[in-house]
Amino acid sequence: MPLRACPAAMEESPAKRVRITAPAQGDDEDWFGAVPNDVILHIMSFLTTRQAVRTCVLSRRWLNLWRSVPCIQADISEFQRRDSEWEEYDRERESAFKMLIERVLELRDPAASIRTFRFRCCRLDGFEDTSDSEDINRWISHAVQKQAWVLDIVVLYDALKLDHSAFTSSYLTRIEFTNILMMQGFFKQLETGCPALENLFLDECNVVDVEISSQTLKLRIENNLQWYPRFNNLVSLTLGQWCLDANFYGLIVFLKNSPKLEKLTLELEKETPQRIIGELEERSFTCEHLTSVEVVCSEDDPLVNDVVEFFVNSGLTSAQVHIIHWS
Repeated sequence: MPLRACPAAMEESPAKRVRITAPAQGDDEDWFGAVPNDVILHIMSFLTTRQAVRTCVLSRRWLNLWRSVPCIQADISEFQRRDSEWEEYDRERESAFKMLIERVLELRDPAASIRTFRFRCCRLDGFEDTSDSEDINRWISHAVQKQAWVLDIVVLYDALKLDHSAFTSSYLTRIEFTNILMMQGFFKQLETGCPALENLFLDECNVVDVEISSQTLKLRIENNLQWYPRFNNLVSLTLGQWCLDANFYGLIVFLKNSPKLEKLTLELEKETPQRIIGELEERSFTCEHLTSVEVVCSEDDPLVNDVVEFFVNSGLTSAQVHIIHWS
């Protein structure tokens, strides 16, 4: 079947813009003619955005379907030229990638929401050139406004300074960031602006924030401690009763990875918390700076004695463990 035309971002030369024209065949030649649009859109969600846009040449029915696909997935590696190395700076590749995102966001159906917004891009100009950062932050803001459930952003080379002011959404449930710079106020914005957020994955990110708190995030702890993040500058920490499961598994993990911790507060809930499972080969820890532990609990909580015994056996005195009853 001959290809008549495709959008500009799909052309070999990113600088050209070509009008979208439907092929001559009728819809009766469309193999998916009996399949409802919502099913087709679901199938197209598994394509990259570049692939989805290219389906516009299949028939008149497919001309505009890509505009409503609920997932935007773009990877700059799709624009890698055969005659260049990945490590080489390639302005043409970056222009083509940028044009794809810009045109897709411009031409999408305004009534269509975005379920997943996932892209992998490059920043090679450093922090002095803010144009790339502004563009990427604008794309992220657009996705949040379009009720995105999932954000998955990977930035290669120079880190992206994130503008977190746009993170106000009752739909966002999962965030995955790689090589992102998060300034002070980021976690506070997530806590107040994204009440449905449950999953947060950070890889090679720089967190400038001085306080991390959330009532909605679900903590997942790996059994292998070498993969668990270290909180090298953490001095004050509040944990819930969940950390006492599996013979204090979660508590020990945090203590092992918070070498400068000075004050720890444990809040023992009145109701049975969600349980975690884990095993530690080495249960000892060293917190040279830990001088105060507060245990907030009900008067008859049976766990209190076990908590006090745990810290006394770990080197603290009973006077350093303070019991505070719920008011």
